[in-house]
Amino acid sequence: MSTDIPDRTRKLIQSRADNACEICRKPMTDIHHRQRKGMGGTSSLVIHNPENLIGLCRWHHGWTHANPAHAVLGGWIVPTTVDPEFFPVWAQNVNYGYSAWFSLLPDGCVRWVNDLHEPLNLPPGMPSLSAA
Repeated sequence: MSTDIPDRTRKLIQSRADNACEICRKPMTDIHHRQRKGMGGTSSLVIHNPENLIGLCRWHHGWTHANPAHAVLGGWIVPTTVDPEFFPVWAQNVNYGYSAWFSLLPDGCVRWVNDLHEPLNLPPGMPSLSAA
């Protein structure tokens, strides 16, 4: 996990995710920056804010970075020109029984957006609503 995330923020993400990957619900090992830091760091003011962070297992963290075009469509990667708070993510949240679009909020909570139109290319291991 990234060691430069403040402890308070790390705890908010772990609590929001219930220490589980927000894609597959397996144990969370990483905190992923939705707006990427880049090789030389960043001057972004939101880089370590809860709305820019998502708890992932190591496999889905790797998948997200290896498949950036698909990851943007699911909100797991956010373009640098967009505020992450206003770029929903398709996730499995502990308080909901299925995947849906959520806005990640600055206080570490989520706001349900809708469960329509899941991303076309879901990561392996993420259940599809259309298969239910």
